[in-house]
Amino acid sequence: MVYLGIRNGKKAFVLLVAWRTYYNSNHQVALGEIMSVNKIFKFLIDKYDFKYGFNNFSSFYGFLGPFFSYSFYNEYGCFTILHAVQRNEIEYYVSKGFSNKQEILFEVQISDRVFKILKQLRKNPLNWFKKDNVLIANYIANEISEKGEFFGVKIKDNS
Repeated sequence: MVYLGIRNGKKAFVLLVAWRTYYNSNHQVALGEIMSVNKIFKFLIDKYDFKYGFNNFSSFYGFLGPFFSYSFYNEYGCFTILHAVQRNEIEYYVSKGFSNKQEILFEVQISDRVFKILKQLRKNPLNWFKKDNVLIANYIANEISEKGEFFGVKIKDNS
Protein backbone atom coordinates (compact mmCIF):
# COMPACT_ATOMS: atom_id res chain seq x y z
CA MET A 1 0.00 0.00 0.00
CA VAL A 2 1.27 3.47 -0.87
CA TYR A 3 0.86 6.15 1.78
CA LEU A 4 0.49 9.75 0.76
CA GLY A 5 1.92 11.00 4.03
CA ILE A 6 1.88 10.66 7.78
CA ARG A 7 -0.53 12.72 9.81
CA ASN A 8 -0.32 12.28 13.56
CA GLY A 9 0.93 8.73 13.04
CA LYS A 10 -2.36 7.63 11.43
CA LYS A 11 -1.37 7.23 7.80
CA ALA A 12 -3.74 4.35 7.00
CA PHE A 13 -6.73 6.10 8.55
CA VAL A 14 -6.26 9.27 6.48
CA LEU A 15 -5.98 7.28 3.24
CA LEU A 16 -8.97 5.06 4.07
CA VAL A 17 -11.24 8.01 4.88
CA ALA A 18 -10.33 9.73 1.60
CA TRP A 19 -11.02 6.54 -0.38
CA ARG A 20 -14.36 5.91 1.30
CA THR A 21 -15.50 9.49 0.71
CA TYR A 22 -14.46 9.27 -2.95
CA TYR A 23 -16.12 5.88 -3.44
CA ASN A 24 -19.36 6.90 -1.74
CA SER A 25 -19.61 10.18 -3.64
CA ASN A 26 -19.04 8.39 -6.97
CA HIS A 27 -21.60 5.75 -6.08
CA GLN A 28 -24.21 8.42 -5.28
CA VAL A 29 -23.34 10.36 -8.44
CA ALA A 30 -23.63 7.17 -10.48
CA LEU A 31 -27.09 6.35 -9.13
CA GLY A 32 -28.33 9.86 -9.88
CA GLU A 33 -26.85 9.82 -13.38
CA ILE A 34 -28.26 6.39 -14.20
CA MET A 35 -31.74 7.50 -13.22
CA SER A 36 -31.29 10.73 -15.16
CA VAL A 37 -29.99 9.06 -18.33
CA ASN A 38 -32.69 6.37 -18.19
CA LYS A 39 -35.44 8.95 -17.77
CA ILE A 40 -34.17 11.25 -20.54
CA PHE A 41 -33.68 8.48 -23.12
CA LYS A 42 -36.65 6.34 -21.99
CA PHE A 43 -38.51 7.18 -25.21
CA LEU A 44 -36.02 4.97 -27.11
CA ILE A 45 -37.03 1.99 -24.97
CA ASP A 46 -40.77 2.73 -24.77
CA LYS A 47 -41.45 3.90 -28.30
CA TYR A 48 -38.76 2.17 -30.40
CA ASP A 49 -38.08 -1.11 -28.52
CA PHE A 50 -34.47 -0.30 -27.67
CA LYS A 51 -32.74 -2.11 -24.83
CA TYR A 52 -30.59 -0.48 -22.18
CA GLY A 53 -27.15 -1.55 -20.98
CA PHE A 54 -24.84 -0.11 -18.34
CA ASN A 55 -21.14 -0.78 -17.83
CA ASN A 56 -18.76 0.42 -15.14
CA PHE A 57 -15.18 0.18 -16.42
CA SER A 58 -12.25 0.62 -14.04
CA SER A 59 -10.00 1.73 -16.90
CA PHE A 60 -10.39 2.92 -20.46
CA TYR A 61 -7.53 2.66 -22.95
CA GLY A 62 -4.87 3.14 -20.29
CA PHE A 63 -6.66 5.78 -18.21
CA LEU A 64 -7.89 4.86 -14.74
CA GLY A 65 -11.59 5.18 -14.02
CA PRO A 66 -14.26 4.81 -13.06
CA PHE A 67 -15.92 5.14 -16.46
CA PHE A 68 -19.69 4.71 -16.69
CA SER A 69 -21.24 3.83 -20.03
CA TYR A 70 -24.94 4.11 -20.81
CA SER A 71 -25.96 2.21 -23.95
CA PHE A 72 -29.21 2.12 -25.90
CA TYR A 73 -29.29 -0.56 -28.56
CA ASN A 74 -31.35 -2.67 -30.93
CA GLU A 75 -30.47 -5.25 -33.60
CA TYR A 76 -29.24 -2.47 -35.93
CA GLY A 77 -26.75 -0.75 -33.62
CA CYS A 78 -25.85 0.76 -30.30
CA PHE A 79 -25.58 4.38 -29.07
CA THR A 80 -23.35 4.81 -26.00
CA ILE A 81 -22.63 7.74 -23.70
CA LEU A 82 -19.32 7.32 -21.85
CA HIS A 83 -18.75 9.38 -18.68
CA ALA A 84 -15.22 9.65 -17.28
CA VAL A 85 -16.27 10.30 -13.69
CA GLN A 86 -13.02 11.65 -12.24
CA ARG A 87 -12.48 14.13 -15.07
CA ASN A 88 -16.21 14.69 -15.70
CA GLU A 89 -15.70 14.23 -19.43
CA ILE A 90 -18.32 12.85 -21.79
CA GLU A 91 -17.76 10.95 -25.02
CA TYR A 92 -20.28 9.50 -27.49
CA TYR A 93 -19.98 6.29 -29.50
CA VAL A 94 -21.90 4.09 -31.89
CA SER A 95 -21.26 0.42 -32.58
CA LYS A 96 -22.83 -2.58 -34.25
CA GLY A 97 -24.14 -3.87 -30.93
CA PHE A 98 -23.96 -3.81 -27.15
CA SER A 99 -21.07 -5.52 -25.39
CA ASN A 100 -19.15 -5.59 -22.13
CA LYS A 101 -15.94 -5.45 -24.17
CA GLN A 102 -14.60 -1.96 -24.80
CA GLU A 103 -13.18 -2.70 -28.25
CA ILE A 104 -16.67 -3.70 -29.44
CA LEU A 105 -18.77 -1.14 -27.54
CA PHE A 106 -16.60 1.86 -28.44
CA GLU A 107 -16.27 1.05 -32.13
CA VAL A 108 -16.84 4.52 -33.63
CA GLN A 109 -16.44 7.75 -31.68
CA ILE A 110 -18.97 10.40 -32.69
CA SER A 111 -18.15 12.95 -29.97
CA ASP A 112 -17.01 15.68 -32.40
CA ARG A 113 -20.27 15.40 -34.30
CA VAL A 114 -22.35 15.47 -31.09
CA PHE A 115 -20.38 18.41 -29.67
CA LYS A 116 -21.01 20.42 -32.88
CA ILE A 117 -24.72 19.69 -32.51
CA LEU A 118 -24.65 20.68 -28.82
CA LYS A 119 -22.81 23.91 -29.64
CA GLN A 120 -25.67 24.87 -31.94
CA LEU A 121 -28.38 23.86 -29.45
CA ARG A 122 -26.92 25.16 -26.17
CA LYS A 123 -28.04 28.38 -24.61
CA ASN A 124 -25.49 28.00 -21.81
CA PRO A 125 -21.91 27.11 -22.83
CA LEU A 126 -21.24 25.15 -19.62
CA ASN A 127 -21.05 21.36 -19.88
CA TRP A 128 -24.06 20.15 -17.90
CA PHE A 129 -24.43 16.40 -18.18
CA LYS A 130 -28.21 16.27 -17.67
CA LYS A 131 -29.02 19.34 -19.77
CA ASP A 132 -26.79 18.15 -22.62
CA ASN A 133 -28.50 14.76 -22.53
CA VAL A 134 -31.90 16.44 -22.82
CA LEU A 135 -30.67 18.38 -25.88
CA ILE A 136 -29.23 15.22 -27.46
CA ALA A 137 -32.41 13.24 -26.69
CA ASN A 138 -34.50 15.91 -28.43
CA TYR A 139 -32.11 15.89 -31.40
CA ILE A 140 -32.33 12.08 -31.59
CA ALA A 141 -36.15 12.18 -31.47
CA ASN A 142 -36.17 14.68 -34.36
CA GLU A 143 -33.70 12.58 -36.38
CA ILE A 144 -35.84 9.47 -35.87
CA SER A 145 -39.02 11.22 -37.02
CA GLU A 146 -37.28 12.74 -40.07
CA LYS A 147 -34.89 9.96 -41.14
CA GLY A 148 -35.87 6.79 -39.26
CA GLU A 149 -32.39 6.63 -37.68
CA PHE A 150 -29.94 8.60 -35.55
CA PHE A 151 -26.16 8.62 -35.79
CA GLY A 152 -26.42 5.66 -38.17
CA VAL A 153 -28.49 3.50 -35.78
CA LYS A 154 -31.63 2.46 -37.64
CA ILE A 155 -35.02 2.17 -36.00
CA LYS A 156 -36.86 -1.11 -36.18
CA ASP A 157 -39.65 -1.07 -38.74
CA ASN A 158 -42.82 -1.97 -36.84
CA SER A 159 -45.06 -2.16 -39.92
